[in-house]
Amino acid sequence: MKKLLSLLFVFTLVACGGSDDDTNQERTTDPLIGTWDQVIFNTAYRYEYADDGQMYEIDEDGEKSIIMGTTSQALWSNQGDTDLSSLEQYYLFADDSREDGDWMTDCYVFSDDYNRFRDCDCTEEDIRESCDWSLRVVD
Repeated sequence: MKKLLSLLFVFTLVACGGSDDDTNQERTTDPLIGTWDQVIFNTAYRYEYADDGQMYEIDEDGEKSIIMGTTSQALWSNQGDTDLSSLEQYYLFADDSREDGDWMTDCYVFSDDYNRFRDCDCTEEDIRESCDWSLRVVD
């Protein structure tokens, strides 16, 4: 009887020992990849951040185009020195509208479910229009 109880106890520990919580799983794709609704200074935009580093604006009809103010392309890149599972990510942005030709650096903080992000400089108390959460568009 002791052996049977011991066996049941061991099976119970094995069955309950692991965690089914997947929030700590390591991300293998950049959380920015996808389509996002962004509000910038009270104006709504829809952007797609493609996995090839291209960035597109999407109009009301769902048509993709290059970002307003650029003539050929807009690019983004993760700086690569952060874990993709981190909620704080640093990005480089470039487009041909920048006279200096340099990349602009920005930091985004993602929500726990990676379905929202905003600029790292924004605080909960911050009411600037540029600090609104950007929302992932789910198809």
